[in-house]
Amino acid sequence: MTDMSQLASSLKASINSLPQLSFAITTLDSRFLTLSHTTSGSHSPFPSNHQSHPSSQPSTSITLNSLVQGFLYYLEEKTPWQGHIVDICYKESLTEWSRKYVVDISSSSATLHQTVEKYQLMLRKNEHIHICSSLDVEHSQKHHGFDDYRFVPTTLSDMADEDIDCSVTFLNKKFSCPFFVTSMCGGTDLSGEINHRIASICSHLQIPMGVGSQRIALDNPKCAKTFQVKKTYPKLFLMANLGISAFTSPQALNHAQKAIDMIDADALCIHGNILQELIQTEGQRHFKGLWHYLETCATHIQQPLIFKEVGCGIDVTTAKRLQNCGIQALDVGGAGGTSWGYIEGIRSQQTSHTELGKHFRNWGIPTAESLHILASSPDIHIPLTATGGIRNGITAAKACHLGASMVGLGLPILQAVMKDIQQPHNAFSHLKTTLNTLIKGFRIVQHLTNSASIDDLKRDGILHHTSKPTP
Repeated sequence: MTDMSQLASSLKASINSLPQLSFAITTLDSRFLTLSHTTSGSHSPFPSNHQSHPSSQPSTSITLNSLVQGFLYYLEEKTPWQGHIVDICYKESLTEWSRKYVVDISSSSATLHQTVEKYQLMLRKNEHIHICSSLDVEHSQKHHGFDDYRFVPTTLSDMADEDIDCSVTFLNKKFSCPFFVTSMCGGTDLSGEINHRIASICSHLQIPMGVGSQRIALDNPKCAKTFQVKKTYPKLFLMANLGISAFTSPQALNHAQKAIDMIDADALCIHGNILQELIQTEGQRHFKGLWHYLETCATHIQQPLIFKEVGCGIDVTTAKRLQNCGIQALDVGGAGGTSWGYIEGIRSQQTSHTELGKHFRNWGIPTAESLHILASSPDIHIPLTATGGIRNGITAAKACHLGASMVGLGLPILQAVMKDIQQPHNAFSHLKTTLNTLIKGFRIVQHLTNSASIDDLKRDGILHHTSKPTP
């Protein structure tokens, strides 16, 4: 009989190290479940007769039962399950072997379905991390719009480095510079480590940080610790985070307040990831009622609410409506950086969703364009932040000049911290270097435009659209 504790340890390793060992559960619909087991190695433990019908291999059912029971054991669920294999396929190469089961679980208990959903959410969290840290997931042309602008430099600057002040005030809080780390991780051991590493450097630099969607911790309170970085870094300005799908039910206010209280957050980010949800195989398809629940939350929650797009940009009509609902800041989250629709296409085991991810990879308003439109609108009075393809200090300075109060980065931060995790004995910190380089680049732009402060940069720095001649 399989040792459940040993199997659970393997499953935990699989959740935190997907490239080495992967157990993937995907609910195809209300009836079928796909369970695949993949690992590296040239020697396959599977029977040589790959064409045999599952019913002719009694050990297959035992193995599948052990795997499912292992999932339940890992999640500390004492749930019986019923199901039978309706299909099985093998894949074998010199470097990898795998087998995939499709199981009919239509007669299984509701608790098993809920358990599968919990594990699926945990797995998705780490799939996002590994896809983003190892593949090109950005807008295929990297067109964020900032390359259409350039500063006119002041040839001779009459300032010393100590004259440069890049501090900024946002939501009545003062920060050392206009950078923040966007909402990304939480829910698994790996994402918990990422959050703590990011919190350490953000606290040191006195800049804000967001956590990933906390829905997983609302469903499974044991995951809350992976978000709770303020216990270690109490002075950190921390932003809680829930996706827009959490604001389509009467529980919206309760969930929003729980997310804030869970991590002692200073603000709540609501990420508008509708494109991601629509392409995600298991994503939300129902968004009716969200305006009512957004307004309810804005009315009753004391902490500031920030609406954040995640790669599609924000149009003026939506921005005005969000402002009228009581949202206190907007993150334009424009096209040109990470494409979450494309990421969900990569994740999907369904060909149609993979193709949809490719089709919508470049969907949205470029970050610079969305920022400029909102900042230029006489009807928008709340602070704007810019995310979406910003990768250096020059681009960040352009965003500030165009109207951003703060500038956020996600993908380069995640990639840097993953390098640090993968090189535990290396004293060099990719994360620290990435952030310090961004800040230094921003300060150099201030020097080259003779801007002692960010207000000077916005007021006196000359930014030209490249299609227009320089006077």
